[in-house]
Amino acid sequence: MNSPPYRAVQVWDGTVRLTHWWNAIATLLLLTLGSILYLRDVFKLPDAVKDTLITVHAAIGFALAAGLAIRIIYLFADPGKVSNWRDILPHTRAQFELAFRTLRYYAGGFRGKCPLYLAHNPLAGMAYSAFFVFASMQVLTGAAMYLLGDGATPAYAHEGHFQAPPQTWPPAWLVLIHDVDALLIALFILAHLAALALHDLVETRGLASSMISGNKFFSDDEIRELKKEKPPSGT
Repeated sequence: MNSPPYRAVQVWDGTVRLTHWWNAIATLLLLTLGSILYLRDVFKLPDAVKDTLITVHAAIGFALAAGLAIRIIYLFADPGKVSNWRDILPHTRAQFELAFRTLRYYAGGFRGKCPLYLAHNPLAGMAYSAFFVFASMQVLTGAAMYLLGDGATPAYAHEGHFQAPPQTWPPAWLVLIHDVDALLIALFILAHLAALALHDLVETRGLASSMISGNKFFSDDEIRELKKEKPPSGT
């Protein structure tokens, strides 16, 4: 544990925090509704309830698509250090060295001093980059199943998810991608929450609350060290 005093440092701006919670809430709702629809026979859902859940599921999916689009655009449009793609996706020697030190820290059971970083550690950045890819794929496959049935109603398009005879929409490979993506996203959320809890307990930087306040906490020495860092672009 670092010695006090700690000082609050603004890390996450309002756009990052807003899109984080928008996408997080939408993703959790989609996983919950998707699981209910997948197990519709177990729950013995009436057709009217199933159709309503499908409509709500699709609406939330389009909301997630909007949130993802805003965040991805912001990755490239905003020059800020921590909100830019250069901080999330490791691509410099310094970032890969930090990723290796962080991996050793994890492997050592979170003992010793954690490698210092302001916003994303490179391992987390890799996971977030993967999330953007999987979530975008989930939006695309879900929209395709919902909208692209040949003259189909939304209920028909989703019915193909459970009973897909030849020549109907969606094809089995599209359903498989959508299902596997959902599982990968669920695993990402579990890993994210576990890592968040461990970091917050061991490092006491206010990481869990930082997406609400925007602040993380560092000692004066750490702040001075962070100010010496070069931008992730290496320029």
